[in-house]
Amino acid sequence: DKRTWYVAAAYGGVWKTTDYGRVWLPIFDSQSSGSIGAIDVALSNPNVIYVGSGEGLHRPDLATGDGIYKSVDAGKTWTRIGFEKSENISKIRIHPTNPDIIFVAAFGKHSAPNEERGVYKSIDGGKSWKKVLYRDDKTAAIDISIDRNNPNVMYAAMWEAFRKEYTMSSGGPGSGLFKSTDGGDTWTEITRNPGMPQSGPIGAIGLTVSPAKPSREALSRSAITSSMVRPGASSARCSCSVGTACSSKATLSAPPAAIIEGAEQVGIDLTHVYGLTEVYGPVSVCAKHEAWESLPIDRRAERNGRQGVRTPLQEAMTVMDPETMTPVPWDGETMGEIMLRGNITMKGYLKNERATQEAFAGGWFHSGDLAVLQPDGYVKVKDRSKDIIISGGENISS
Repeated sequence: DKRTWYVAAAYGGVWKTTDYGRVWLPIFDSQSSGSIGAIDVALSNPNVIYVGSGEGLHRPDLATGDGIYKSVDAGKTWTRIGFEKSENISKIRIHPTNPDIIFVAAFGKHSAPNEERGVYKSIDGGKSWKKVLYRDDKTAAIDISIDRNNPNVMYAAMWEAFRKEYTMSSGGPGSGLFKSTDGGDTWTEITRNPGMPQSGPIGAIGLTVSPAKPSREALSRSAITSSMVRPGASSARCSCSVGTACSSKATLSAPPAAIIEGAEQVGIDLTHVYGLTEVYGPVSVCAKHEAWESLPIDRRAERNGRQGVRTPLQEAMTVMDPETMTPVPWDGETMGEIMLRGNITMKGYLKNERATQEAFAGGWFHSGDLAVLQPDGYVKVKDRSKDIIISGGENISS
């Protein structure tokens, strides 16, 4: 069901939409933890959802969790099924044909050595667990990927890391990449195999097996702090384990249509989102129309590279002339500045009243991004007018 998506936020619990993201409802607020590190939906039974609480990545303001939760009714009710002492879960992967077989990458406690780290497997829907991959009490499991064409083939990434109030460390001799060919029961390290880096420290590894060509594996050293999945799709980190296509959230500044087109040709369905530090992340999305799917790929890519549909907490998004504060015509040519207004817009810049007044002139937040309004009301980002972000943050769409 392409209309149904789930979003797990670092601090915001779990949200669900059944209309392509137009309306979102919280489905996890009754649980004791709102910090989420992982989520996965069973391909073989989309009513089955597993959620891992606690963030599995380094951030300056971490929030820990209290275990893994399971729903068998598409998020209406939840049951905690263990991992209370792990505090942070990095990844959950469900077997593509059996929703009772689950793999968990447990980060464990961020601040101290602990034996709760590693990769765990359950074959009875989470009633019991077996630790199948463990390096040491300083090394966390950070990612898991399953070959959907042959689920016996799996990959897992380990990350030696910790974070305390006054310091943090990323990478070390415990970090590495592992492969299993028997469904996760035994593992072989492949960190320094031919083609891989033969020297230097190993940090956090993100990985995925290509659903189109399982012999092709993609690795990344970067990570995203939240996960977005839909039944039959993947997380925002683009590590696919279920479904027939890889779906990813792309926070890009005016992505060329050729980029979106090329991604689609290799099986990646990009959804373009937009936001800034001053509005605390993505606040608009390119809501796709079903009619676009019948268009030629180049025309479909052009439409998918636009913006303008606000998120629920964002009151409005438009393009205006920053001098006259009047909306630009919907002609796709007249340039203006993207303006935002809503409950998640910041109040101002600390100790810089002048910058605050300029940024909120006319009752709108001036994003600094230049764009045009197209005839159907969608926004196309064109350029950036501010070279310096006063807040010290970075425009996340760039």
